[in-house]
Amino acid sequence: MVVCAGVFANGVPKPDKLWAMARRPLFLVLLIVAAVGSVGLAFRTADDAPATAGVTSGTVKLISYNVAGLLEGVSQSHPRANSPLIGAHLNLFDLALVQEDFCYHPRIAGQANHAHASAPEHTPGCTRFFGDDTDMGDGLNRFSQTPFAAHERFDWDACNGRLDCESDCLGDKGFSVATHTLAEGVTVDIYNLHMDAGQCPEDVVARAAQAEQLISEVTRRSAQRAVIVGGDTNLTDSTADAEVLNRLLTGLRLTDSCTATGCDHGGRIDRVLFRSGATLRLTADQWSEPSAFVDDTGAPLSDHPPLAVRLQWERVRDDAITVHTEN
Repeated sequence: MVVCAGVFANGVPKPDKLWAMARRPLFLVLLIVAAVGSVGLAFRTADDAPATAGVTSGTVKLISYNVAGLLEGVSQSHPRANSPLIGAHLNLFDLALVQEDFCYHPRIAGQANHAHASAPEHTPGCTRFFGDDTDMGDGLNRFSQTPFAAHERFDWDACNGRLDCESDCLGDKGFSVATHTLAEGVTVDIYNLHMDAGQCPEDVVARAAQAEQLISEVTRRSAQRAVIVGGDTNLTDSTADAEVLNRLLTGLRLTDSCTATGCDHGGRIDRVLFRSGATLRLTADQWSEPSAFVDDTGAPLSDHPPLAVRLQWERVRDDAITVHTEN
């Protein structure tokens, strides 16, 4: 204030005074600092503003993929060689939910360029493959271009088979959940699951119990919220499994993306289910099995085909959508 006194009159510079002051080194330094500070402030303000501020709609390209990541020789695929190829192809999608990511996670993660990813349940995994002290983990991981938080894992309370009926109890199958941010102030709860395999009567009973466990957790955590459930359900088009799937859909008011898009693969056990929430509307407009997930000979990279779904999202007012669930 002392340096600049008398330089301005009614906000307009006095030429003679300004020239005289400009010849003083201290004044020049202050002018330069002020100018740089103003420019820096402008740039910081622009940089600090979230890139998605004010965004009210968008698209999520999602893939759910059982990557057959058991140990080489046990897996029905060739995960040692195929995992890096899988990781590179996952980059085509905003969000990847993978199952059976047991033993070769670093090979997948090393090629996936997503900004955010879950850490495997055990690192390193598969050093103890058999017995009650296995470190295989649940094999459920996610790779996302947008941030997620509050990531949790849950083992199924029920399973069937140790050395029979697909031996599901040898691993820690279950489901995981995280809250994903699609844009500033826009979030969705996304669940990744792997249910019991096999067609023994006890397997169907276990899958029914697992559906009830998932319904209970989604109802507790995600009431009135938009939800996406992806993964390997192992629910076939058998009558018994159809009843379990119907219970899951009606109990949480979910829509199967295959049904929503009119796909012709209704019997697929890999599924992406979704529902809108009180402030977020979700719709599915594309369902496909991407053809890129093959090796140089054209052989599939896993014993499961990948499932890709494109979801459109739109932010809505609080009272635009009412979500009901049944227990």
